[in-house]
Amino acid sequence: METYNVLFYAKKVKNNSTISTIYLRITISSKRTEISTGQMIKTSQWSIKSGKIAGNTPHAKQLNSFLEGIRSKLFECYTSLFSEGREITCQSLRNKYLGIEERKFTLIEAFKDHNSKMKELIGKEFSKGTWERYETSLRHTQAFMKWNLNIDDIDVRYINAGFVADYEFYLRTVRNCSNNTAVKYIKNFQKIMILFKF
Repeated sequence: METYNVLFYAKKVKNNSTISTIYLRITISSKRTEISTGQMIKTSQWSIKSGKIAGNTPHAKQLNSFLEGIRSKLFECYTSLFSEGREITCQSLRNKYLGIEERKFTLIEAFKDHNSKMKELIGKEFSKGTWERYETSLRHTQAFMKWNLNIDDIDVRYINAGFVADYEFYLRTVRNCSNNTAVKYIKNFQKIMILFKF
């Protein structure tokens, strides 16, 4: 699991050092991002050592409780990303916390988009035979997902090395592909991943 850390800090407002805005810093595997909490305080109220408002006044307790609520929500978002098998980065956690949906590509959608563009380039950049091989590769991929997972499509972010290994096993056994043919289909599949997953 990635190294994960959350820190609150106060940043002085420009042109007025007596007032500070409380920021949240998320650090994952040495990379970080920052989010404003929207809370402003007197700079003198902030305790750098404890990372929260100093004192026991009702206002201090209320703000500190608010910050702990943010910390708890972030951890829930982190746990959610982990349980979904998604890559956890500063950006993905930030987006999850802020409710920003990342653009999603599904495997079959990506495959069809790729093949459609390739078809338009037959005779220019690709041969008809190459396009037909990708169309066959698409059909094998669809049949594999139905056979192995009983699904019609999958988010490309959820595809890992295990998925590819199972697909190769399917090609060599269920489809009875020769070594060279199986390798070609896997290469076709990996090209789609390179184009749409990264």
